[in-house]
Amino acid sequence: MKEEEFYSAWQARFKDQPILIEPANLAISGGRLSGRPDPALIFIAGYQAAIRATFTEFISHHWLAYAASEDRSERDRKPAVTISDGRLYGFKTWIAASKLVGELIVKVGSGDGARYVRVSTNATGVNMTHRAPSRFLPKLSQGLTEFDGVEYTELQDLSLISRFADCESYYIYLALLSALSTYSASADNTAIRSNLSQRANLILQTHKGTLNNLAKLDKAVQALLDSQNPEIAELQSTWGDDAKLFSMYSKGIQARHT
Repeated sequence: MKEEEFYSAWQARFKDQPILIEPANLAISGGRLSGRPDPALIFIAGYQAAIRATFTEFISHHWLAYAASEDRSERDRKPAVTISDGRLYGFKTWIAASKLVGELIVKVGSGDGARYVRVSTNATGVNMTHRAPSRFLPKLSQGLTEFDGVEYTELQDLSLISRFADCESYYIYLALLSALSTYSASADNTAIRSNLSQRANLILQTHKGTLNNLAKLDKAVQALLDSQNPEIAELQSTWGDDAKLFSMYSKGIQARHT
């Protein structure tokens, strides 16, 4: 399934809901839409849930992206985003799902003095450039955005911003476990299917709805991925570099929570 097809499936799944469902269920439902588990699509499902869990005023059905990264090049560095005369200027260097995202949460500044604003990707002065597919998550469109005198709306509730890193990994894990459960239901070997499905569902149900045991969830996910289950091994052989998505958060999680 391509990114555009996943976007269409995501919109169809949630279009009849007046507001988007609770983030954990959003990640789980999104994970199931991917069909054969695909790291890029699982990332999107978890990422959309994480943004809504952190910035709770967003209830729209379009995709969102958190624009925080800025240029760190030694030469020809693009200017960071600033606010001048009530408008945004500057660049953000990484936008997830850049071809389909409808609105951005833009971080302006750093540290305790940082401000967070929302901007429509269709606003005058927003110039999005899409990169060529990379080796890591090539199905995920990734872009750079220039803001040239862009109007914005200031976000008011920032009480949960400090937990975004935890939210991102947590909801991606939920989307992964959901996708594995759904995919395993189509396995030909009943014993393999039952083992993987039961393990994925047990982890999912144990940790659904709480961030309090993120370190334990991480260990459970890593153990599942490192298991000798033939289905897991077959999936990982097709994921290539994308398999790093499900291990790259582990070190940070363990450092923060153990």
